[in-house]
Amino acid sequence: MRWTRDGGVRDNGQQVRFRRDLTPFRMPPSYTGAKPLLLVDVDGVLNPYGFDKVPRDFNPHWLFPEDDEPVYLSDTHGRRWLHELSDRFDMVWASAWGEEARHLIAPVFDLSEWPAIPFPAMPFEPFEKAPAIDLFVGDRVCAWVEDRMAEEAFDWAAKRKIPTLLIDVEPSVGLTNEMVNQLLEWARFVGEDSEAACNT
Repeated sequence: MRWTRDGGVRDNGQQVRFRRDLTPFRMPPSYTGAKPLLLVDVDGVLNPYGFDKVPRDFNPHWLFPEDDEPVYLSDTHGRRWLHELSDRFDMVWASAWGEEARHLIAPVFDLSEWPAIPFPAMPFEPFEKAPAIDLFVGDRVCAWVEDRMAEEAFDWAAKRKIPTLLIDVEPSVGLTNEMVNQLLEWARFVGEDSEAACNT
């Protein structure tokens, strides 16, 4: 089993060195609630793992030179899809990378400064993400893209009375065009639904 910064150990059994700036980046003033939130994981979503061959269009980035393997990122994700999604969503990092995603991945893709949800100290179990996300999103409409979606996450989404979409990603593949289209269509739908409710 290969665990990443989102929790675990490598195939050789060595513990991954986790790094974290514990100062949370607060919700930007521009995140007014007019758009739904999109919570984006890193490992398994933007940085695939567990593959036999590096997926097409992914390139190695040595963001942590002391590590024995690179982070694999795709310009299709960062310079196209994430920018398209940011037109419809208020974007949020939902990864154990925490502030490091903002400092290291955002510049690669020329992304704006998304806030990062503070999670428990690493390592933590996937089910521990749901309570932290619940506290962060409050009563906001949101979608969540994650490669290790726990049952607790699905239970949380099912109990919400607010539109909530969970996208469970295959970590060896990462985010796909089909998922992006699903997110964009969902954002359009919930936006139209909200406008209709305001006009009644």
